[in-house]
Amino acid sequence: MELHDRSWQIDETYAALRSVGASLCRTDVDGDDDPLPIRLTGSFVYLRLRRETYTEEDLAAWAARIAPFVLAGSDAWAFFRHDETGASTQHARRLVELTTVELGRQAADGGTAGGVGGDSRGRATEPVVPPRT
Repeated sequence: MELHDRSWQIDETYAALRSVGASLCRTDVDGDDDPLPIRLTGSFVYLRLRRETYTEEDLAAWAARIAPFVLAGSDAWAFFRHDETGASTQHARRLVELTTVELGRQAADGGTAGGVGGDSRGRATEPVVPPRT
């Protein structure tokens, strides 16, 4: 479920999505300098990364946000925007590489301890790294 309007980003919405197992989609777009935290409401993390371009720093920040969910046993699906130059394919490949490195780093640091909140089933619900500012 993709909900762009911030008025939907409330505990009641998250609870309703969890009650039916629907995954909340987080979308990252140009001009959104205050992205919302990732919430695990279904069985997987769903991201739509829609900016024109992503820097190495941007991708590393997303990798750090994705890793705790994967370490906690959730799948993470990240989709980049379609483009005519193939840059999105390169971004996707780099995100996989950076997430793999980040998984190793976070696992060595004790997994998700201290960085991720949990829901009633013990599943991760919050990012380990705040959204980029």
